[in-house]
Amino acid sequence: MYNLDEVKKDIATWIIDTLSTDNPAFNGMPPCPFAKKALLTDRIEVIVVDNDTDFKLTKGILSEGNDVVAYVFDPTTVTPAGLTNIAVSLNNKSPELIFLEDHPDETEQVQDFVCNQGKYACIFGAVRDGVLEAREYLKTTDYYNNWDEDYKQTVWSR
Repeated sequence: MYNLDEVKKDIATWIIDTLSTDNPAFNGMPPCPFAKKALLTDRIEVIVVDNDTDFKLTKGILSEGNDVVAYVFDPTTVTPAGLTNIAVSLNNKSPELIFLEDHPDETEQVQDFVCNQGKYACIFGAVRDGVLEAREYLKTTDYYNNWDEDYKQTVWSR
């Protein structure tokens, strides 16, 4: 079982050092331009999932002032396909929310930049309307110019 404080520290470090740093792959923008603000305003809830029986959709977390909920799994306990199946199931059960998976064994990359957290298998949940609004804003910039069309469509289809 992971130590929650260590996991929170690792997620925070990834957000600050990787997702919030301007990057040429995103035309000088950070890979996730909104993550740092959510972190610094303490609006990310991290939940360590020890096994499937412990995993429950906690919709209330997103209505309690959080922008994001991060469900963190040991990647040796869930395959990339299994993690995707969980995210798809959550998206089907709660269409007002959006759940995106990140597994270290399935590289998510724009040009030469790897976006994955790398240590944990994660499912990130957020209110769908907010994510879609952020995507629409980013479409008005050069943010997506370097994205592979297949990857772009995969992300946008969720």
